[in-house]
Amino acid sequence: MIWFKTIYKQNKGEQKPMKSAVRAEYEKHKDLFKPYLSWKYPSCWWKNIKWFFRSFNLAAQRARRGYSCTYDVMDLNDYFVGALACALEDFIEYNIGIPQSYLDAVNGDEDKAIEQWHNDIRKVSLLLFQSLESLEDFNYDVPECPEVMAFKNNKVDFIGGTEEERQNWLTKTNNIARDRIECRKKAFEWLNEHWEDLWI
Repeated sequence: MIWFKTIYKQNKGEQKPMKSAVRAEYEKHKDLFKPYLSWKYPSCWWKNIKWFFRSFNLAAQRARRGYSCTYDVMDLNDYFVGALACALEDFIEYNIGIPQSYLDAVNGDEDKAIEQWHNDIRKVSLLLFQSLESLEDFNYDVPECPEVMAFKNNKVDFIGGTEEERQNWLTKTNNIARDRIECRKKAFEWLNEHWEDLWI
């Protein structure tokens, strides 16, 4: 049974497409060598310097293991979702084949089939990026919390905002969280169906 038909693309001097905006935003947050505290405060300088040198050890772990370092394991679910989203975007660049099912759907028209195949992979990659909590501010209009925590007489006190504003904020943030989970589910459903087709 033929599961996949390979098609070779001709290189016509075309430039490779640029990274998607959401991937560029994702990669801003993924730099190991980027300081994680502000340089404005001298008390943070030593921690940032220690982090910079520790980053070499983490980078070596990534190179040796080939998948992650100790820092990535702290948030493994998001790390793998982000890595998979980036890998799918890269896969489109190097992909030279399409699944037989895509060819059958367009009566053997190879150009249409490969265009549809790449569009579907792009959609799945974007769904995965959209499911990341670290990109919530980029992907959604996240409302500001109407509450501010303050300490009074050694007790936490919430000030600012009415009960209605707090409920609206909670509803909106819960809706965003549900939407992120739904995006991840849709992406993994598609991947589950086409997992065996993800090869060059």
